Amino acid sequence: MLRAARAANFNFDIAFDSLIYLTMQGIHACYSRLFSRLFLMSACLLVFAGAVNGSTLIDQTLTDLQVLYVFEDPQTIDWPTLYYLSETSACRIDLLTVSSGRGFLYQTQEIPDRAIFMHQFAVNPDDPALLDSVLAVLCRVRPPDIAIIAATEPASAVSKLAEKLQSLSPPAGSIYGLRKVYREQRDGSDTTTSGRIVTIGRREMSERYHDRMALEIPVLYPWFRVETLRDVRLMRYQLIWAQGPAGQADPDFLSGLEPLRLMPLFDTLLVDGAVKESFINRARLFIMFFDISRRTVGAKRVDNAIAGYKALLALKDQVQSEPSLSGLPDFKPYLDNLATRAQKAVLDEIGMDWQGEIALRDSPHGPKLKFRASLSVNGPQTVELAYVRFRPYWDSTEILLDSISRKVPPH
Repeated sequence: MLRAARAANFNFDIAFDSLIYLTMQGIHACYSRLFSRLFLMSACLLVFAGAVNGSTLIDQTLTDLQVLYVFEDPQTIDWPTLYYLSETSACRIDLLTVSSGRGFLYQTQEIPDRAIFMHQFAVNPDDPALLDSVLAVLCRVRPPDIAIIAATEPASAVSKLAEKLQSLSPPAGSIYGLRKVYREQRDGSDTTTSGRIVTIGRREMSERYHDRMALEIPVLYPWFRVETLRDVRLMRYQLIWAQGPAGQADPDFLSGLEPLRLMPLFDTLLVDGAVKESFINRARLFIMFFDISRRTVGAKRVDNAIAGYKALLALKDQVQSEPSLSGLPDFKPYLDNLATRAQKAVLDEIGMDWQGEIALRDSPHGPKLKFRASLSVNGPQTVELAYVRFRPYWDSTEILLDSISRKVPPH
C-alpha cells in the first residue's frame, strides 16, 4: 500500500530462527538496470535537517584523504581548522583522545554524513603495549595520511601516543601510509623553522563555518558554543615529520597529496600499455561524472551521479580479472569502500529515505519476525521499488518477500 502517494509501506511475517540481514533490491530512478546489484541497508539512519553548507557525500567520495587530530582537552580542540579541512577538501577527520583508565576501553561517535569521527580511549598510560593497541585499533583498516597533534602536557598519555605516531609504518606493499605529522606551535616556541609552519586564521574560520559548527559539534559535545572560539586569532602548526626527504615548504596541510588515489594507483601498479590505459580511462570516467554531478543541480545532478556509479561498478568488475591488482591485500578493500561511499552518495542524491522496524512475535508455529519498512523520496526522480528480498545470515539463499512494483513520486 502507498502512504500519501509518496511513501510505500510493507509488512512481512517471517519465520525467525536467528539474526538476519535485510536486503532490498531493484530500487531504481527510471533506470532499468541501475540497482541490479544487492545492497544492504542499516535499519536506522540519522540525517541532519535544514540547509547547512558543507561537503556533500559526492565531495567525500572524490577524496580518500584522512586526517587524524590528536588532542588532550576537549575545550581546546581547534574546530575552525578541522572544519576548514572538512569544507575545502571533504577529507575524513578522526579526532583521537586518550585518558587514564584501567584496562582498555574505547568508544567512537560520528557526526552523521560529515565524515567526522570521535575516538575516545581510556587506558593505562604506563603500559606501552596498550598505547600500541590504541593505534592498532584506530588503524586496523588503514593509517591516516596526515596527523595533527594539539598542545599536550609532557609525559601524558596523549603525548606518548603522539611520539609513537611518527614510527607508525604500514605493512609492506600497502597502498596507505602516514605522510606528514604536524604539531600545534605554542606561543613563544621556536620560530626558526617558520618555513615549515602552516598558519590558519582561526577567528576568520570560526565566522565562516559558524553555522555548521553550531549545528554539528553539539552531537559530540552538547556543551559546545561557537562563541568560545573567537578568542584566538591565529593558529600555527609546525611540520615535525614527513615521509621522504624534506622538500619545499607546504602552504597547507594537504599540499602535495592526491585527493583520490585511484588513478595514481593504476599508474603506479600497472605497466604501460592498453590494459593500463583501459583502467585509467574507466577511472577517469567515474571521476568526471561525479565531478560534473557536484557542479549541477536537480535531475542532471542525479543522472551524472548514477552514470559515475555505474562506471565505478564496471571498474570493479574489470579489476577482478587483473591478477596484478586483485592480488594486492589493500586494493580490493579500498575499491569496495570507494564503491560503498559512491553508492551512499547516489542514494542520497536520489533522495531515498527509509525507516525499518523489526519485531518478534510468538505464534502456534514458533517465533516469527515482523518487518515493517517505510520508503519516501525527497529527490527529483520517481523511485520504483521492484522487489524486496530477505537474506538470512546462515544461508546464501534469498527469499523473495514482495515482487509487486510500487512507484514512489518525489516530494
